[in-house]
Amino acid sequence: MRFGISLGNCSEGLTFPIPFASAMDIVDLGVYAEELGYDSVWANDHITTQRYVKQLWGKSPNYYEPFVMLSYIASRTKKITLGTGVIVLPNRNIPILAKEAATLDDVSGGRLVLGIGSGAYKEEFEAMHPLLDPGKRTGIFDESLEALSELLTKPSATYNGEFIRFKEIELYPKPRQNPFPIYIGGNYRKSFERIAKYAKGWLPGMLTPAEITSMREKLKYRCVKHGREISEIDVAPQLTACVAKTREEAATKFKGSIWYKHLESLGTSTLRGRVDTDYSDRGLIGSIDDAVNKIQRYIDAGVTNFPHLKFPVNTLEEEKREIKFFAEQVLPSFK
Repeated sequence: MRFGISLGNCSEGLTFPIPFASAMDIVDLGVYAEELGYDSVWANDHITTQRYVKQLWGKSPNYYEPFVMLSYIASRTKKITLGTGVIVLPNRNIPILAKEAATLDDVSGGRLVLGIGSGAYKEEFEAMHPLLDPGKRTGIFDESLEALSELLTKPSATYNGEFIRFKEIELYPKPRQNPFPIYIGGNYRKSFERIAKYAKGWLPGMLTPAEITSMREKLKYRCVKHGREISEIDVAPQLTACVAKTREEAATKFKGSIWYKHLESLGTSTLRGRVDTDYSDRGLIGSIDDAVNKIQRYIDAGVTNFPHLKFPVNTLEEEKREIKFFAEQVLPSFK
């Protein structure tokens, strides 16, 4: 079983305090993750400050661009997978995104996984596209995904959609990996058609094992429609990991974290309709034995990868201790 960590490149104010870490601190953390035996590191993507972050902190966070951060980590590591979790596709110029992804895959020796999503915060789209109706995000995402596939696979790509248009672009080099791994985020049924048609992986956010079991069946149906098997899809949820010597210690630490407040903010987007009282079933929260048992429950539900573990901490040094503790106490049960 594979495990990875979420990097804090775009997390200040959301899940970490402002300030939290410099760009090079985050690069160092990615290098440390490889040393500890993790299989992947994942960089998030934000452009501008969210409204609730402004209200909560009264100052602006540093959001470091994910491809730049991962390229630095690539230069200092040898084998760890480099993931984007997730690039907000409607906010990106698609030919430039394809060029960035293909280049990073090349210079890293074929280690990039391109995770993409539509974005949890509508206000970022509004800031990037003030003349567009936010209700068009779904259409923009679908065209962007189709156009991205054309650019990454065809010798010459032309796309003439409602929102995305380009003509006779020859994008070389192509990614080293063939097929190139695209993972799609999303907790809702409308994502499954995209995943079944285009993706190698599914990156749901903060789902329980029971929810993954149910949704995986729906995804399986879509895969059959496109002539694929569900076994071809890497089921790779984004989860919280808060493990301590006792269940009570872990619960106190989790509920006292900024990450917990961030989960509450997702009640109108990523976790819409799935709001809980404490979110403890939506991740690996508890004692060492609790974490091991919960991982097994997720595996039984069909999870094939735990790539995007988010550790609820308030300092960089605390995060280093947490990922080390998890690597030493939990990973050996699954490696």
